[in-house]
Amino acid sequence: MAAIHPALTVNNIRNFIPLTLDLETGQYTSWVELFIIHCTVFEVLDHITSSAAPDKEKENDKTPLVSWDRLDAVVKKWIYGTISPNLLMNVIKPKATAKETWDAIAHLFQDNQASRAIALKTRLTNTKLESFPNISAYCQELKVLSDQLANVEAPISDADLVLQLVTGLTNTEYDAIGMFISQTVPLPTFSQARSRLTQEETRRAGYTSNSIAGTALLTALNNPHRDASGRRSYVPANENRGSHDSSQRGRGRGARRRGRGRSRGRSYYGQTNPPGQSAQGTYFPPQPIVHSSTLTQTHNLVY
Repeated sequence: MAAIHPALTVNNIRNFIPLTLDLETGQYTSWVELFIIHCTVFEVLDHITSSAAPDKEKENDKTPLVSWDRLDAVVKKWIYGTISPNLLMNVIKPKATAKETWDAIAHLFQDNQASRAIALKTRLTNTKLESFPNISAYCQELKVLSDQLANVEAPISDADLVLQLVTGLTNTEYDAIGMFISQTVPLPTFSQARSRLTQEETRRAGYTSNSIAGTALLTALNNPHRDASGRRSYVPANENRGSHDSSQRGRGRGARRRGRGRSRGRSYYGQTNPPGQSAQGTYFPPQPIVHSSTLTQTHNLVY
């Protein structure tokens, strides 16, 4: 029984090449590297490096024996499966070989190299942290632009990329740590500088969260009638009953006189709030009104 060619065992190319190549991203160099490794492992590298099919006699000597056209179609299927729909519409061509498709993609990413390199370097110079929500997004954009420059054969060194990273931190809260990175000898790599900045960002985020929680707790302790969100909480009736009783006794009779002849549905002893509720909204249970004659009778019964 003839052995199966390794390329025919690949069911999902995404398991080996997780990138999706697109004209708007700077992943061409990474995509090429992954694709070459994959084709080498599965013994079809010649389909993207050689334009001609092998001799039939030489092909017949190989084991396992598989049609070259079939393997070429497999490689072309891998290419189509790892590029974006927009890029696919630009490179697809009937009866094209895998090598022709491979070269068409390379042409799209490497055409007009000089003008594209100038535009990319301008974008790299104008990239600042203040235009991004966090350190990770800022560093990712720098890395993408660096990869795109490498695609047009205008690579930027790792040291220059670190200096550009530090330059973009000017007039931000990370300006001091950026200066520290630039003065380090030897200069850290881009990965090391990014790691230091992300760690500092995490530390600052934790400090801010602790400060907010501490401020809310301090507010609640200083004002026991309010909860941590600032809303007024329930106050027990006996906490302010004395002041409430004194104010009610001083104006009880006058309030009753003023309330005579008026609709009881509109006024509660001259107040706009119902019994048991102050103007501030704190709840106080309503107190019974005791007349002086009742107090005198109770006093005589005791003695």
